[in-house]
Amino acid sequence: PRRLPLVACAASTAMPKSRRDKVVSLTKVKKKGRDNKEKALHAIRDAVCSADAVYVLRYSHMKNAKLKEVREALGDDARLFFAANGLMAAALGRTEEDELRPGLGQLAGRLRGWCGVAAGSATKEELEAVFAEHEEPVFAKVGHSAPRDVVVPKGPLEGLAHDMEPQLRKEGLPCRLNRGVIELIEPHTLCREGQPIGQKEGRLLRLLGYELGTFRMWVEAEWRDSNVTEHAAPPEEVAALAHKESLGVSAAAAAFDDGMGADMMLPSHLAKGAASADLPPDDDLDELESDEEDE
Repeated sequence: PRRLPLVACAASTAMPKSRRDKVVSLTKVKKKGRDNKEKALHAIRDAVCSADAVYVLRYSHMKNAKLKEVREALGDDARLFFAANGLMAAALGRTEEDELRPGLGQLAGRLRGWCGVAAGSATKEELEAVFAEHEEPVFAKVGHSAPRDVVVPKGPLEGLAHDMEPQLRKEGLPCRLNRGVIELIEPHTLCREGQPIGQKEGRLLRLLGYELGTFRMWVEAEWRDSNVTEHAAPPEEVAALAHKESLGVSAAAAAFDDGMGADMMLPSHLAKGAASADLPPDDDLDELESDEEDE
């Protein structure tokens, strides 16, 4: 009798594919809906109604881990909110007719760009003292201006694993492996003072351990007894928003992301503690929920 080919036999005996065999993605995240926004709105209003003073805060190189430390240091003296600017402005009231307390509409007009709101009994001096205690060098964000020139000298790059060499070359660093040690073939300039840090430069600065940024918070304006006092001028990019709007350009603040995880490809001595989120806080309100759990 004629024998069938092995391939044909295998195909004839294969089980039919089950319709129930479906791949279910576990990466879907439930969107924050209207209920969560209303919860944030009421939380801000409750804090503002009982506060002696309300502040507009500015920050640079936000680190959520450091922000948590600031919140813990302030305790009940002040609550910090970093929700969407439109939501915070709506909570304070944009006009004299709908402002929560007299004069708060002036603060609402300042909520543009990277900013937040503080409400409580703490004075400006007390807030700034806490902020100063928690300033810390961090890796610079992409898009920020470099504070100084960074030139990597020719020679071996100590402390880096040999398997990082392809990644470094891909990012434009002229290097090679020499007996298992990554070696820079020629001096390489990562960034120039005053020039914006690009995505590749940001990744290289992180990989090589150059911390050019500083986590910092400061008070821009204060509301107290129906009066608003300006303590610092808005950043240049925020001051230019009105001009951009007049030209028809979107005034939405641009968030820069270097496309690399906080601890991706970092040397072991830098990876510790780098996994904490380093993007601007998007409360809508995760921090609010953690505050309520503590209570």
